[in-house]
Amino acid sequence: MAASLSIAAGLVVLNCRRVRADSARFEDGASFKVLDPDSGQVIGHSRYELSDCRNDLLIGRGQARFNDGEYDFEYDILKLRQGNAPAMLTLDHKFYNADGSMQREVAADFRTGQASCTRYQNGVARIDSAKLDFTRDSYGGSAVVLPLEQHLARRSSEPLKLQALNCIPKPRLIAVQVRVGRPALWSHYPGETVEVDIKPDLGWLDAVLSPFLPELRAWFDPSDNWALAGGEFSRYFRGPRIIIVREISPEFRNAESRKETGD
Repeated sequence: MAASLSIAAGLVVLNCRRVRADSARFEDGASFKVLDPDSGQVIGHSRYELSDCRNDLLIGRGQARFNDGEYDFEYDILKLRQGNAPAMLTLDHKFYNADGSMQREVAADFRTGQASCTRYQNGVARIDSAKLDFTRDSYGGSAVVLPLEQHLARRSSEPLKLQALNCIPKPRLIAVQVRVGRPALWSHYPGETVEVDIKPDLGWLDAVLSPFLPELRAWFDPSDNWALAGGEFSRYFRGPRIIIVREISPEFRNAESRKETGD
């Protein structure tokens, strides 16, 4: 199944062009530094962009490269929805070792419910598959940022709840709740940001299971149409935790510095 998803993404992208979409904040591509959360040192770089295709389709393409030689590629297919964040159709995220061998893969077809989590050891694939009940508010991979940005742009006072696809290590849909903070300074970024915490929403099971489930923290820039400023998360289940920080132009940094000094 994973191979078929990759082929589908490759075929669709041939007819795509990078444009601005109502719900897409990555229309021109967003580049990020990857930091070690303990030392703050730069350990890699990543990039994500959306392309607009025929039939209201969007293709999301992401890649990350780390200083130790590891890298990963992500291909998403989404469909535009009037007045709502794009709906996910497929996800294919491949992780590679420094020598180019496959390390793991997450693949899902949100239309059929088929999902798989694959881990490789000594070149041998261990595949865990499941058929999940993907809903209209189900997301996975980098595309989870899209409904967050739209929610912030609407300035809604209503809590946002989503379903997030995770490999833990088998495919699972985890109900999550989004908690929005107040504008504040984030040490990695010039200017004010709004912190968003995405945590499992499991009811009475929260106290028991939450410590074992993935969490995501993200920061958004209200002065830049709520563009993603950065995030902190694990690369994969029980994998290393990283921080990503959007790389912005010197002109923007200088403008923010002038604001702070009153010049």
